[in-house]
Amino acid sequence: MWTPLLISPNHPEYPSGHSTASGAAATVLAAYFGEETSLTFDSDVMLGVTRSITSFSAALDEIKDARIFAGIQFQSACDDGQATGQKVANYILDNSLQRSHGKGVGQLRR
Repeated sequence: MWTPLLISPNHPEYPSGHSTASGAAATVLAAYFGEETSLTFDSDVMLGVTRSITSFSAALDEIKDARIFAGIQFQSACDDGQATGQKVANYILDNSLQRSHGKGVGQLRR
């Protein structure tokens, strides 16, 4: 029998709002800093413990796994949420946040 790491919260499961926001954030950050940007995080709970991640897509995989292992969402909710967030971010990058002169945020990927 599988037991989740956390007690499943009483909120909508599909799509994962957390994964949607994470997918959008990772897409925008990758457009600005580059996909292969390394990240290191420390913990407020486990002092002295750090996690290193090699890319924004690796961070998305960790976020998805954490939601699933904790029993908060199923994989399809996380996959579809991340895909939705990425599509929204790509739309915004392509159509908004443009400077009136010069290179805007939406032109970073071109």
